[in-house]
Amino acid sequence: MYLMDGLIDFDGRRYPMTGIFRGAVKMEKKLAALGYYQGRACFDTLLARQGDTIWGHVFHWSSLVETDESQEYSFSLSKPGKPELKDGLVYKNVLAGYFHIHFAGGLDWAGRFVNACGTYGKQGADKNETSTGL
Repeated sequence: MYLMDGLIDFDGRRYPMTGIFRGAVKMEKKLAALGYYQGRACFDTLLARQGDTIWGHVFHWSSLVETDESQEYSFSLSKPGKPELKDGLVYKNVLAGYFHIHFAGGLDWAGRFVNACGTYGKQGADKNETSTGL
C-alpha cells in the first residue's frame, strides 16, 4: 500500500504515497479477498521461476485502483469456485503484493529468496554501498 502512488481512505480522501508502483489502494467497507490460494508465478522473480506454484493466504480490506492496464502482475492466484486474482508487483529488487506466501509449501521459493539476498548483499559489499540503491 505504501509503495503505490496513493491511498484512498474509507471516506474517499486520497493521500500521496511513495509512487514506486502506478495506481492507488482503495480501502473497502468489506473484505476484498480472503482465504488460501494457490499462486502461480507468471514470470521469473527473486522468489520463483515462471510456472512455479506455491500456497499462501490472502486477507485484505483494500483493492488496487487507477492501475495502468499494461501493468504485469507476478502471480496468478486461484481458488476453487473463486475468480482468478492477479497479485504481485515488481520493480528492481522489490516484490510487493497481498499474497502471504507459506514457504513450507514450496521450499524452493525460500531458497531462491535467501540466494537473492546473498547476491544483493555481495553486490553492495563489492561496490562498498550503504544504501538500498532504489
